[in-house]
Amino acid sequence: MIDISKINSLSVRSETTELKSKKQKTPRREKTMLIAKKKLLEMIELTGKDSGTLPILGTVLLKQKNGNLHFQWSNLSETIEIKEPIKGNGNCVLAVPKKMLKESVQMLKEDEINVDIDVDTGQVKVSDGKIESTIKNCFPAEEFPVLPKRIEAEEEEIKTSVFLEGLKKVLFAQSTDENRPNLCGVHIEFLERDLSFTATTGAQLANWTLPIRLSEHRFQFILPTKGVRMLLKSLAGGDYIKIRKNKEYVQFELDNVLETFHLEDLKFPEWRELVSMDDSREVVLNRKEFVSTLRTTLKIEPVARFVFDNEELTVIADNLDRRIEQKISYSGDMNISIGLNCKVLNDGIKQIKDSELRIGLRKKGDAITIKEGNYQYFLMPVDLDR
Repeated sequence: MIDISKINSLSVRSETTELKSKKQKTPRREKTMLIAKKKLLEMIELTGKDSGTLPILGTVLLKQKNGNLHFQWSNLSETIEIKEPIKGNGNCVLAVPKKMLKESVQMLKEDEINVDIDVDTGQVKVSDGKIESTIKNCFPAEEFPVLPKRIEAEEEEIKTSVFLEGLKKVLFAQSTDENRPNLCGVHIEFLERDLSFTATTGAQLANWTLPIRLSEHRFQFILPTKGVRMLLKSLAGGDYIKIRKNKEYVQFELDNVLETFHLEDLKFPEWRELVSMDDSREVVLNRKEFVSTLRTTLKIEPVARFVFDNEELTVIADNLDRRIEQKISYSGDMNISIGLNCKVLNDGIKQIKDSELRIGLRKKGDAITIKEGNYQYFLMPVDLDR
């Protein structure tokens, strides 16, 4: 007699064995990588402001390949690509919501963390052995924007410290008026023997020009304000930066970081034809005393009258409630009365390190000029007599 229960038992075991075998033949595409928590957070911080138009533009692409993490971000105008060695092998990729990834990594306690990319479930798991966070509903790599290719053009290689100094010297003078996009950024020129950085609002202009030996390849571009902010973060490390440009993009390569910025078809003002220090009269003041005077004035009014008369400067701030007059001595041949925006002027003077401040002026109505070394600053007066 045949025992039916045994047949059923054997059948169940056979089916179970077969299912296990099938599962073993189809491994999950999930790989674990080990990376420093600090390093991953630094990558996230190097990205710019997300575009709110599409959910995919709020993600970063995590691609594990051949012992490296390829980290990518884009908002269609600015992109960043970072290649970082990791512990772990495997080939998998997903686009992960940036904000969620940052929050998940921040809650971990250990210095080295695990990152698991599961393509089958569309999930990324970050953990440190004590805390585990699973980010659901990630995006397939196919939905992530296609990044611009590496520009095949002549490149300039500049010391990172030099490029960073140029940006910092003039960035305060960028315009925030979106109706004048050609002024919303820093104009960078690679000239025959000079590297020049310029920013202007129209009322003020700051320029820093460094005599430097460059290649014969000359080019210029307006680096948008968002691009300036991103570069300031990435230029904190590294010795040299490589710069390449074509009609659509400018690229900055620093060690394992590649940043690409889209260039609008904009023309920067021909400012050298509009401002000049030739034939200007000059006065010399104590910088610290002059800055202190500006700060006191700003407590009353942002704009004040500056009366230069026989080597005595009187700064007058006047409103409905108070009037303050401050006197400073100066040396030089200038007798004139002009109105100036003290807040803007104070920003321009912050770049001056010398104990003496030299202010030049050609005639009433012209911009005042301040210069020290490779730095020059121009500020248009305010008409207080209307």
